[in-house]
Amino acid sequence: MEKKRVLIVEDEIIVSAAMTLTLSRKGYECLALPSGEEALEALHEFEPDVILMDIGLAGMIDGISTAGIIRQQSAKPIVFITEQTNMQVFQQAKGALPQYYINKPYTDAALIQAVELALLKPLSVQASPAPNQTIMTLGERVADGIFVYYGNEYTKVLFKDILYLEANGMFTLVHCAQDKCYKLSLSSNNVVAQLANPAFVRTSRSFYVNIHRIDSIRNDELIVDKKHVPMTKNYKADILSRVTRIAQQ
Repeated sequence: MEKKRVLIVEDEIIVSAAMTLTLSRKGYECLALPSGEEALEALHEFEPDVILMDIGLAGMIDGISTAGIIRQQSAKPIVFITEQTNMQVFQQAKGALPQYYINKPYTDAALIQAVELALLKPLSVQASPAPNQTIMTLGERVADGIFVYYGNEYTKVLFKDILYLEANGMFTLVHCAQDKCYKLSLSSNNVVAQLANPAFVRTSRSFYVNIHRIDSIRNDELIVDKKHVPMTKNYKADILSRVTRIAQQ
């Protein structure tokens, strides 16, 4: 009997190795990868029967977005692994249609059970979403903005309305015009990568600014819609190179 294949997408090496060992002992063939980018590259070659996906992946794209991309190509069962239990994360994760969730720390029995149940319960949708089954993730590819989960719906946020991004622990605050602010359960690096818009420039370790919304540039800060955004020396030269400056005589 051919072994079932499990693709493990987990950036914590110890966790990844433990999962591989546990599932290998149960007769599964495992491939463990640390990033969403590598998982997407290996998907068709490895052809997994089930995918274990850490929600909080490091790298350019997080686990939710990786799963969302996979879901648009494949109906393979996905099991999310997460330390995050807040409702916003849960709502974002639902868009990728996962079969199950495993919360860290987990037991070997829970891991094996989740994999076995996922294999027994095939996804009841086609690999390509039907017209009324749009799979949305942060950074849905539209020309003028993104969709973010807010309240009970995905709300469109125009690029031109985003003032700056602020890293806040495991979250990113997206500060917008008219004093609107969205709290995303992604790192600022992940958000910027998914925005895929060169207008967003780093100003410090914790801030990115929409360069089109800068009102004035000071020695160590930017003024954006009357708000003060810190600017460190490491990033100042890059910002200044992107604007045309004319000195007053």
